[in-house]
Amino acid sequence: MTRTGVTLASSEALVSAQRSESELRDYLAEHLEIVEPDLTLVKMEYPLANPAGARGFIDIVARDSCGDLVVIELKRSDQTARQALHELEKYVALLAADRGVRVDRLRCILVSTTWHELAVPFARFLQHVDFHVLGLVLKVGNDGLPIAADPAPLPDLAGGLEACPLHLDLLFWNAGSREEAARSIDGRLGELCVEDYITVHMDYEGGEDWVMFPHSVYLVLAEFSSPIQDFVVSTVPGYEEHALQHTPWGAEQLAQTAVVEVAAADSVEMGSPDRFKSAQGWRIVQVVGHGRYSEPLVWTEAQLLGVVGADGDRYSTGFTRRVRGANAPAWARMSRDLDGCLQGAGDWPAIVSAWLNEREVDSEVNLRVTAYVPNDILGGLERLARTGRSDYLPTLSMVARSPTQTRLVKGDLHWNGTTFVESPDQTLSVVFRDFMSYAFAQASGALREFEERLCTLHGLRYELVETLLGESQDPISHTLLGLRQDHSLKRAPFRADGLKDVQAFASANPEYLRALRATFDAHVMRAD
Repeated sequence: MTRTGVTLASSEALVSAQRSESELRDYLAEHLEIVEPDLTLVKMEYPLANPAGARGFIDIVARDSCGDLVVIELKRSDQTARQALHELEKYVALLAADRGVRVDRLRCILVSTTWHELAVPFARFLQHVDFHVLGLVLKVGNDGLPIAADPAPLPDLAGGLEACPLHLDLLFWNAGSREEAARSIDGRLGELCVEDYITVHMDYEGGEDWVMFPHSVYLVLAEFSSPIQDFVVSTVPGYEEHALQHTPWGAEQLAQTAVVEVAAADSVEMGSPDRFKSAQGWRIVQVVGHGRYSEPLVWTEAQLLGVVGADGDRYSTGFTRRVRGANAPAWARMSRDLDGCLQGAGDWPAIVSAWLNEREVDSEVNLRVTAYVPNDILGGLERLARTGRSDYLPTLSMVARSPTQTRLVKGDLHWNGTTFVESPDQTLSVVFRDFMSYAFAQASGALREFEERLCTLHGLRYELVETLLGESQDPISHTLLGLRQDHSLKRAPFRADGLKDVQAFASANPEYLRALRATFDAHVMRAD
């Protein structure tokens, strides 16, 4: 990729010997080995018709040693370099549409004498294109002609921030100790090269005597990149023998352990998005974003609190999202987050995924999703017994509107008419051993793995019913959604009186619910 015997031009010589873009192109076409060995020229200024817009001319089309086409685009200024990415996309599209060339049978090489304005958009471009692209810095000699083409130095663009769902709640007897600890926390995270995190300072102003430490620093870390993970693991001792290495956020939890060691908190508790949102009696004193969270015009206090509470995210039991089918990235993110929220809810994740795949092909569809999946059947039934309301039990609503029809999907727990346990004590002994084991699983976020068995014992099942509405919004059909063996969506006829809801379970099992409420009352301190 070099031309020997010629001196690399200095900046002064480069100005005096500056060549036009066409001269550089013609020279490269005759010396393709500067770009890549074993390239053979197909054509310069290769024309491409474009019925939908301006036609294009590819600077150089070559063929490599594998027989694949190589599109070489040349730029020699910042102004023209910025146009290059658009042109590459156009050329690949036109080669496919007009010449039948698949993206796996071609490569693109962008050659530019300057990358000052091109490096960042090109690095971003590489993250989403579906064809091979290489960027080269063209170096010229004192005669102004190319002598070498080296890989372009590109910035390492970090992706958007994702918050770790495992939070740390550091509690203190007095506010002064809290503020001193906050400084220690910042210092320790700085030593670990952890820059992106959120701290929330809170004071307890409720009336419960059992809250012993009324001042809190609530810490939420952004998920670590691979380099930060490696640095934290190599810096904080004991990771090799620690159980954290087998958990999804082991490095983040290791950093939390390091924070606990310097914070000197009076008490430490693990937090989560749902625990943060459900805390009662706590007043927020200060919300501070650090690192990339620190720009107040982007990350307002409301935005930061939304991150902490995982509003509409995959780690929240409450999920709300609106998205259009035409917005493919937003649809993909919604699908991923909703799947995470629905985990543990029986067949809902697989059925909803198949249903969304049907809707995704319609670019005109508008979708609204609302879900609440606490993965805590016992807690929801106890709330039903205590309040008479079922709003602490799982529910799902999806409304997909298009110009010609509307599809409504409603998800709830339904009862099959049979209960296989006679008392809460029997339920606890069969599934958890005792109430304290249940409470520990609840506090550690591990109830999801017990959900299916608890549903089976109570005769409860996660069901989804779809209603199809016509243009006049009149119901056309009601169907029960399921999956075929090939994982495609199955629609079965449904009668409104064919399923019993949890209220039917409550009516048939009043003694069980009274005993469940008594069990909770004996073990749980309540704020209400």
